[in-house]
Amino acid sequence: MPKILGRPPAEEAKREDIVSAALVLFRERGIKATTIREIAAEAGVTSGALYRHFDSKVSLAQALFEDCADRMTASLRQAAGETDDPREALTCTTRALLEFSRAEPAAFGYILDRHEREVQRAQVGRVLPKDVFEETIRAGVEREHFPPQDVSLSAALIIGMSLRAVFFHEREMLESSWEEMADRVVAAARRVVTQE
Repeated sequence: MPKILGRPPAEEAKREDIVSAALVLFRERGIKATTIREIAAEAGVTSGALYRHFDSKVSLAQALFEDCADRMTASLRQAAGETDDPREALTCTTRALLEFSRAEPAAFGYILDRHEREVQRAQVGRVLPKDVFEETIRAGVEREHFPPQDVSLSAALIIGMSLRAVFFHEREMLESSWEEMADRVVAAARRVVTQE
């Protein structure tokens, strides 16, 4: 989590402990079923200390969602920027989404959990993981590497397919290894945008 200027290191460490504890508890129990007192206890701080960083459970849940989404977005942006070829950028971005699910399973799961009632929509202007896919596909269309298409629909298909593949793999519902699954998802993502 990025440091906020002017916050003492000990306070930043407490904030990170609170965010980490909230991630664990929200993933295990859900936002509604988790209390501020439980988060504070898990983080090793008092409820008052928690309230110095977040004014409510909803603001904590929102900050956590934004932090997790920002980390995923940064990972996807880095992958997309590794090449100027939109086809390769799509491959790298799709693989980065799959790798993020393995490297940060709690953050990945939290992003995917449906918290529409508890967590406000992302702030206007905030770049989300889906935006990186849309930018990559749009660049491919503009450069005529991909045929004209509904960029948002193509991004939704790729993300949805990736998420279900990860879900099935985590629950051992696939015979394929992780590598085989990732290769098939990447190949399918390319077919989505090339419309072959």
